[in-house]
Amino acid sequence: MKTILIFLILLPLLTYAEDVKPENKPENKPEKDVLKLEKKDTLAAEKPKTSIYKTGGRRDPFISLLREYLAKNTKNAPPPGLAGLMIEEIKLEAIYFFKNKYHASFVGPDNKSYLITSGEKLYDGEVIFIGMSMVKFRKELTMRFEGKKERIVVIKLNPGDLSSQGGSRK
Repeated sequence: MKTILIFLILLPLLTYAEDVKPENKPENKPEKDVLKLEKKDTLAAEKPKTSIYKTGGRRDPFISLLREYLAKNTKNAPPPGLAGLMIEEIKLEAIYFFKNKYHASFVGPDNKSYLITSGEKLYDGEVIFIGMSMVKFRKELTMRFEGKKERIVVIKLNPGDLSSQGGSRK
């Protein structure tokens, strides 16, 4: 009985030893280092898995519950459109020159595009100058103890460009 048990234990080892065959290499040729890529060894990066939050009819937990209430019941709520946007919220996309006047194209936080000319009002200021590569705003700051103050805000079209910063290229 012990011999049968030992034979059954050693049987897989014996069959494995028969399957392993030594490679036939000629000894007079030197072995070259060659990188062989198999199908599973790819150098391309795998695409990262992204997940998208789907509400499925439920309330979005990332949006405040008081947002709609405050927008309706606050007398200082910003008006819709361009007049309700703050200067820090908009992004300068392009400056156009037509009808002998510069016009600036901005994108708001709602991903809508707005075409602005000099003199137009925003929620916290107004456009005072549009040049070839910049737009100047007059921002109205309301301080609690000091009252109202004004500040000039400049948004450049290409902030990384050396010529727009007063530098020169060599």
